[in-house]
Amino acid sequence: MQCRDIFHHCREVAVPRGTPLRFCVAPAEATNTFIKEALVELDYPEKLQRLLLTPQREMTVELVLQMDSGEIEVFNAYRVQHNNSRGPYK
Repeated sequence: MQCRDIFHHCREVAVPRGTPLRFCVAPAEATNTFIKEALVELDYPEKLQRLLLTPQREMTVELVLQMDSGEIEVFNAYRVQHNNSRGPYK
């Protein structure tokens, strides 16, 4: 199976019978998986793990742009802010 979108990450996983299974996940989901693995390895408490993985604010917008070819393209844009405890978001 191939990913339909360039913004997705594909990875192979071994299933119990040993046959690799390929699936696609969004980059944010893949990143959260790696962060969770690191937090478990570092023995962070569950409460702190949830705090680090849960954003305080998410904003999603659609950008409508006219390309050089004259076509109109729509792109999804995201801004995620996790923690402002060290000062304003930049």
